[in-house]
This record gives sequence, C-alpha cells and structure tokens, in this order.
Amino acid sequence: MNNLEMSRTVCLRVRDFSIYLIPLKILGYEQIMCAVDFSDFTDESLGYSVALCKKFNAKLLLVHIVTDVDTYLGHKGMAFDNVKFQEQNILNAREHLGNMVKDLTIDHEIVVIKGNPADEICRLAR
Repeated sequence: MNNLEMSRTVCLRVRDFSIYLIPLKILGYEQIMCAVDFSDFTDESLGYSVALCKKFNAKLLLVHIVTDVDTYLGHKGMAFDNVKFQEQNILNAREHLGNMVKDLTIDHEIVVIKGNPADEICRLAR
C-alpha cells in the first residue's frame, strides 16, 4: 500500500476489536470490513460496522479467519484428521456468520478463509 492509500485507510479500534474502513472511492467508502473472532465483542463490532455501512451506503465485508491448525500447534502429524477439522471449522464459521447477517438489509459478503488472522486481515484490506 502506498502512502496515499495508507492515508485514506481508517481503522477504528473499539475495546478489543478493530473495524477497518476500506476506501475504494475518493470521497467515501465502498466497503467496510468487519473481522470477527466470535468473542464477546462480535455483536458490538458488527453493530458498528452495519451503522457505518448505512451511513456511507457501503457494502459490508464480514470476515472470519480460521487459524491453520498446523500453524497454531506448531507441528504436523497429529493424531486426528486436521483437514476435516479445518473444513468443519470453516463450515461452522460460514453458518454462524450467515445467521448473523440473515436479517440485514444492506449489501454484504461473507469471507471465511484459513490462515494467520493478522496477515489475512491485512491482505484483505489492501
């Protein structure tokens, strides 16, 4: 990201969560990213993001990053099927996010990917 893009990117930090405003237009925001981890602050974070989407007539990008089991545990060769475990985590996250936005009247997209949360959120924000 160059300096101009960095200067137009806004990150709101509220308590233990962040809302990233992704500027795609010069005079406004086309997308608002809300990255959630299903903690106690998820509903509050989503509420702020939805309010911002309505204010800027923006699309909500609701994101959850499933931590890679091998990365999290630091080794491979575990005694359970980590591929099935990861796939089930991704399916569960998609379902949970879908339930969270089912009554929303704003344009939205659900993104669930596997990886390092910090790295993936930064990648998506670009």
